Amino acid sequence: MPLGPSPQLAHPAAQSMEQLHTPASAVVTAETVCREQKRARKMLEGTDILDTHGNRIVTEAEAGHAVLRSGAATMEYGGGDVAPPWFAPAMDTALHPLRTNIQEMRTNIQEIRTDIQEIGRILSSVTAATANRKIESKNMLVSWSVPP
Repeated sequence: MPLGPSPQLAHPAAQSMEQLHTPASAVVTAETVCREQKRARKMLEGTDILDTHGNRIVTEAEAGHAVLRSGAATMEYGGGDVAPPWFAPAMDTALHPLRTNIQEMRTNIQEIRTDIQEIGRILSSVTAATANRKIESKNMLVSWSVPP
């Protein structure tokens, strides 16, 4: 299933490493995917091997680029949809409890907001009633102190 030129496989950083070089005109095939996966495995194994001076034969950056190239080749060959058919339903099943909990939290937050608004209305009415009583109390004191 060739797809055409591969911009991901022609990454400039990868081109500088001879063992990772694939020309920009490379067509991604099953063989390309297999080759890139083998290279990535070899590169990952090479990060643990030291030369005679104690330097790694393959740096972690080189191994990382190999893994990225392998993933890019796999995605291009698979058309970007490389997950097995069972993956999406399995993820839905796995995420269902989290989605349910999030929805419950949203509902609880809305209820809390409603409660806060109600408390605000109650406080406003209590404040208004208290202010009216103070005025009434002052009027009563004034009426008692004024002679007839």
